[in-house]
Amino acid sequence: DTQLLCGLSNADSHATHYIYKISFVKIKIDRCYLADTAPSGDTIGAMHIFYAIFSLITFITWGVDKYRARANLWRISERVLLTQALLGGAFGALAGMLVFRHKTRKPLFWVLVGLGCLIHTVILLQF
Repeated sequence: DTQLLCGLSNADSHATHYIYKISFVKIKIDRCYLADTAPSGDTIGAMHIFYAIFSLITFITWGVDKYRARANLWRISERVLLTQALLGGAFGALAGMLVFRHKTRKPLFWVLVGLGCLIHTVILLQF
């Protein structure tokens, strides 16, 4: 299995490790806090930053693929688009589907992107 490290390593007593198994990829997630603070409602954790950046990258990827589809250029593979969605970019993928109207006719994309949103919502609620 492939292991992907997400978040930031933190040696303080607040660090907690979680293992999630998604399909064929194990994702090891470190629970971290900025500036060594305890969790609170106004603290933005490293995982929130990771999801925001990865979702933005995924959104841009979906937009580029839609542009390439219209221009009849070389395309980004569906496997790459779905992998990004399942590894943390589900929110960006959903936004890309709606904003660019990309892959909206394919039920598999709705199911997997929706599943990714559900999984990553549950993970984010832990942080």
